[in-house]
Amino acid sequence: MLEAHAFTGTINFNKPVSPMKNTQLAMTAVLALCTIVCFNLPVQAQDYPNKPIKIIAPFAAGTGPDANTREIAQELTKVLGQSVVV
Repeated sequence: MLEAHAFTGTINFNKPVSPMKNTQLAMTAVLALCTIVCFNLPVQAQDYPNKPIKIIAPFAAGTGPDANTREIAQELTKVLGQSVVV
C-alpha cells in the first residue's frame, strides 16, 4: 500500500528577494549564454565534409551491389554537393 507524505516545509512567497541576488542571477544567465554562443561559433564555421566521401563496397566490381552503390553515390553527389567515390 502506498502512503502519501505531506510536504512539511514552509515557503514564504511574500519575502522580498534582495536586489543583489537578482543581479547575480542575471549575470550568471548572461555569462552562461555568452559561453554557449562562443563555443558554438567555431562549430558553425566548419565545412563538412571538406574531402571527397569514400564508400567501400565489399563486392566485386560490376556486380549488383556494386552497381547499386554507384547509383547511390551519384545521387549523394547531387544532394550533398560533395563528390562521393566508390
